[in-house]
Amino acid sequence: SYKLESLRLSRQVRQMQERENHLEHLCQQNEKEVRKLEEQVIILQAEKDGAEAKRATEMEALKSKIKELELAAREDMMPGKGSMMSHAMEGRATLRRVPSSHSSKSKVEVPPELSAAEARAMDHEAIIAMRNELIALTEKLKDKEDEIERLNKDLEDVSYRGESEVKSKFDMGDSQAGLTEAAQHTQEVARLTIERLG
Repeated sequence: SYKLESLRLSRQVRQMQERENHLEHLCQQNEKEVRKLEEQVIILQAEKDGAEAKRATEMEALKSKIKELELAAREDMMPGKGSMMSHAMEGRATLRRVPSSHSSKSKVEVPPELSAAEARAMDHEAIIAMRNELIALTEKLKDKEDEIERLNKDLEDVSYRGESEVKSKFDMGDSQAGLTEAAQHTQEVARLTIERLG
């Protein structure tokens, strides 16, 4: 009976060792996963910082363009500016109506100069395009922030799972030490019994 008990305890010890090896393998896999997630977080953080810097630059450019348009609008509203512009517009219309002898003989047409209103319209279109790009960049930045938050949560989950498995491994180690001690005691009792019977 002592021999059977010793064999049973030895088998349990072997099973515990196999389980310990399995948990050790799981811990190594979790560590690799944690390192991978940390690298992804670093990359996404760098992309987020770059997007924020680009957004700040475009915001400054947009503010500068708005100031230029406001200044141009104030200059157009100055006394005498309207009459000068109307004369310029009339002269430009005359040039369009009466073609010169050079233009009648040549197919190459010189494009007329842009008026202040047309220039402001083009600036307005550029501002709208910059604003749309800024909105798209903001949405992309929000997506990056959401992805970083998700990866951080995954990192916390993996770390918590790894700590739980390590704790389970240590608890199992205490049980294994107790079983090993019991098996050694049983083997010693069996040896003494055999010597006494001999």
